[in-house]
Amino acid sequence: MKKCVILVAVLGLFIVGGGLSAGWLRAQAQSSKASNVTSVEQMNGTAGTVDGYIRDTACLYRNRDSKGTSSDPEACLIPCIKAGAPIGLLADDGTLYNMISGKLPDTDERQKLLPYVGKHLKASGRVFERGGSHAIAIEKIEVIGE
Repeated sequence: MKKCVILVAVLGLFIVGGGLSAGWLRAQAQSSKASNVTSVEQMNGTAGTVDGYIRDTACLYRNRDSKGTSSDPEACLIPCIKAGAPIGLLADDGTLYNMISGKLPDTDERQKLLPYVGKHLKASGRVFERGGSHAIAIEKIEVIGE
């Protein structure tokens, strides 16, 4: 009788353990499906609009007092950009957006942005965020000030 009770108890543990494992595997499969959906959403970004200035990013990292605007863009901003400094969009709220294209593989957006350097504008397109970094694939630019 004692052996029979032990055998039933062991079989019960296998049955319960198997049910828990199956539940865990189902949860993992659902989690995997959810992360695939997120990956697709991350690839496309979200529609958004950012107000700010097109400018070089090197000065923003090196000069902590820089507000992003320049009273004389010809003195520093434009020479830095012409020399090859990376271009970014400094939003009015202080967020710095890297420029990416709306295509894969990514294409150079520099020539498209040069006419807007130092100008206050409204940029609309696809916005991305990853690990604290921000990017925008600009689809439309509207100048709203110098």
